[in-house]
Amino acid sequence: MTRGNFYAPPQRDVAATIYTTAGWMRGNFVIPSSRRLIEFTNQPDDFFKLRDVQLPSVPGRATFFALQRDSVIFIVPNSQAEVSRITTLGQDRVERDVSCAFETGLISGILYVPTGLRVSDYLVQRKRFFEIYECEYLVGEGEQLDRVRNIPIMLVNSNRIIGVSEPRVR
Repeated sequence: MTRGNFYAPPQRDVAATIYTTAGWMRGNFVIPSSRRLIEFTNQPDDFFKLRDVQLPSVPGRATFFALQRDSVIFIVPNSQAEVSRITTLGQDRVERDVSCAFETGLISGILYVPTGLRVSDYLVQRKRFFEIYECEYLVGEGEQLDRVRNIPIMLVNSNRIIGVSEPRVR
């Protein structure tokens, strides 16, 4: 699509469940067709463009919603294409079994870290969002713990975590 002298690249919708500071949302990220969601989340823009959004505690759906990037705690993509692992990992990355603590719970899974780099060093030089694979999400307190398992991938906002442990908390 051309607008004046500006050419907008082909776009696609990526369905996701998003946990925000206001609660759970569902919607479709509008991203360039050639990009993966993780690349898109690490752009410098302050807002994500979403379509067909179910807001927390609101009965209707918003056709369009601009979501403040800093309000996102983590994203669970629904698209199988977004779940596929990075093909460029090869020998230059190793699996690390980690847990990320949040105010509201704990995400555990596999983090891919460049060979020779500790998890703490990776987090210091990381981008805002990073991927954790083969996840489980633990939320609640004491006897009231709920555990959601077998989540293929989560995109975690590093600005929203309290800390990271290696190995994962069991």
